[in-house]
Amino acid sequence: MSGQTFPGITAEPATPFNPHGTVGQDQPASGTSNWFTVPRCSYRIEKAPEGFRVCCLYDDPAERSVAQKLCMSLMGGLVSFRCVLNGMDVSTVNLTLALCRFEVTDTGISITCSKAIQDIVPLLHIHADTLQSSLTVGLTCCLLLNGTLVSVGNALAPSPPQKPAAEPVSGTSDPKQEVARLAATVSQLQIDLEAYRRAAQAWAMAQVTEADIERYALEEEGVPLEAFIGELEQLARGK
Repeated sequence: MSGQTFPGITAEPATPFNPHGTVGQDQPASGTSNWFTVPRCSYRIEKAPEGFRVCCLYDDPAERSVAQKLCMSLMGGLVSFRCVLNGMDVSTVNLTLALCRFEVTDTGISITCSKAIQDIVPLLHIHADTLQSSLTVGLTCCLLLNGTLVSVGNALAPSPPQKPAAEPVSGTSDPKQEVARLAATVSQLQIDLEAYRRAAQAWAMAQVTEADIERYALEEEGVPLEAFIGELEQLARGK
């Protein structure tokens, strides 16, 4: 599994002398290493009128199965979230005044935290803001049930922005109307091209005067008309 691995760290359950349990305590050095793997997830925090919900999303099916089984076996105990940075506690949220309901989903676990007593909803919203702010700045959040470490993870990565679907040029999806619009566009382009040719020809003719033509005729040795009049008459007859 690709979960988070912690060397020399254990999670102790709650006891009468330690009601909240402990996690992240280094054990004395011994001849054997004490390693264990915790399912890694992505967290999504959602506020609700009666409290908030925490969605734990797992990419690996094996990690998702382990986390779901842990939650089903440990639910009913104290739900805690510990946000850490480089192994040091930054903030801790103990939901002692909330009713927490666990649900198994296709993507992982859903924890709904609602009010257990009156006028506690603002405090639950503060807890949600604390978790969201801690995840936003990049802290790692640990989920504990009755002091047992169940999952560890970070904020859910935002989805990449989706490109808007390209709209048809004509604003309609009817192929016949699109073909008619394109044919009209081509016809207009042909008219514009002919007008451009005429304007270019007129501009070119304006650059040459009658005097220029006479000068060109005098400078260049011409051919008498009698020399090619017969050829012109044949061309005129279509021969």
